[in-house]
Amino acid sequence: FKKAHSTTTAIIEVTNRIVGGLNMPKPANRTIMTCLDLKAAFDTVSIARLLCELDGAIQDKAITRWLGNYLYKRKIRTQFGEEKSKWRTLRGGVPQGAVLSPALFNFYIREVPTIPGAEIIGYADDTTILVQDPILQKAADTSQNALDLMKTWFDERHLDISAGKSSVTIFTADTKEFNFDPGLTWDGTPIPMQNRTRLLGVEFDTMMKMNGQVAKVSERLAKSNNILRALSGASWGSSKETMLKTFKAIIKPLATYAGPAWHQLMSDTQMAKLERQYIGGLKACCGLTKDTPKELVYYETKMMPLKEELELGSEQFAISAMRTPGHPAKDLHTRRPAERSSGNRPRTPPLEATRSKEDEWRRQRGDTKSIQKRNHTVFVKRGH
Repeated sequence: FKKAHSTTTAIIEVTNRIVGGLNMPKPANRTIMTCLDLKAAFDTVSIARLLCELDGAIQDKAITRWLGNYLYKRKIRTQFGEEKSKWRTLRGGVPQGAVLSPALFNFYIREVPTIPGAEIIGYADDTTILVQDPILQKAADTSQNALDLMKTWFDERHLDISAGKSSVTIFTADTKEFNFDPGLTWDGTPIPMQNRTRLLGVEFDTMMKMNGQVAKVSERLAKSNNILRALSGASWGSSKETMLKTFKAIIKPLATYAGPAWHQLMSDTQMAKLERQYIGGLKACCGLTKDTPKELVYYETKMMPLKEELELGSEQFAISAMRTPGHPAKDLHTRRPAERSSGNRPRTPPLEATRSKEDEWRRQRGDTKSIQKRNHTVFVKRGH
C-alpha cells in the first residue's frame, strides 16, 4: 500500500537476509523466521486510538474532523431478499474495500517497535520476524523475546494474532538441525513449526532450494495450460493473437511473480521443469505438437525464453530500485552476500587450472621434457 513497495520488495528483503546468513563463513548464521497471521486486520482497528493519532499528526484539523465523521459511529445492516436487519453501530475497524482504508491501516501500524537482534519486515497485514545467530538456541531465545514484545505492542492497538495460523521456519545448511524445534509461543499458545512455509505467495524451504516454490508454480502452470487447451481446438477456437494475449495475462504472471527474489536460487533442473510447462502453454496457443523444439516455439510466438524473461525482470527491478528515491531495495547491491566457500579454505581449483600452474613452475625450473611428455599423452588419449 506504499509507493515503491510491493510483495517483491518484501520477499527480496527476506531472501537476501536468509541467503546472506547461509553464505557466511563458518559458523554460518542460522535464521528463524516467524510469520504472524493477523486476525481480521481491518476490522479490529481501534477508531478512537486511530483518530487520536491522526489528530496529533495532521495539522489541518478540517481533515481530521472529516475523517472523524467518516469513521465514527458507522452503521451497517444486512439484507437478504426483501428482508432487512436492524441498523448496527460499528465500534471498530475501517471500511473494507474503501480507497482510504489501506492508508489508514498503514498509519495505524506505522510505529512497529525496534527489537535488538531481530528484523521485522511487514507488508500490509503480514508481519515477519527474522532472527539470525550461529547458535540456534540463542536465535530461539531472541525470537521468543521479540514475540513477547510484539504481543505487548499488538495488545496496545487492540490487534490479535492467530497462533495456530502463524508459522515458524528454520533456515540452515546443517541437516542435523532440520528437526530442531525452538518452541516459540504466542501468549502461551505454541506456534506450529514448518519446514516449508508460504510468504506472500512464495514458498520457502529449510535449505532455500526453492523445491516447494518450483513444484507449486509448475502445478499452477499445468492447470492454466488446460484452460488454454480448452480455448483452442482443431476446427474452432480463438486466434493465435488472442491466445497469446491470454497467455501473457494468465501464464506469464504465474511464472514470473516475484522472480527477482527467487529465480537465481533455482537449479538448472528446476528451471527446465518450469520451462516445460511454460513452453506447453505457448504450444497450445499456436497449435504446435509436443515434439516441437523450444527454439522454434519461441521463434513462432516471438516470446523470450523463460530464463531470459526472469533475468530481464531482475535487471529492470534493480534499475528501478537505484533510480527511485527511498526505494526499500536501493542498497541491496551494497549488501550482496559473499560466495559460500568450503569451510575456512577456498574451493578446490579445477584440475586444468592446477596443471597450468604446475606447467608454469616446471618452465621456470627449465624442465620442459615432462611437459611435452604429458601433453603428448593427453593428445594420444583424445584420439588424435
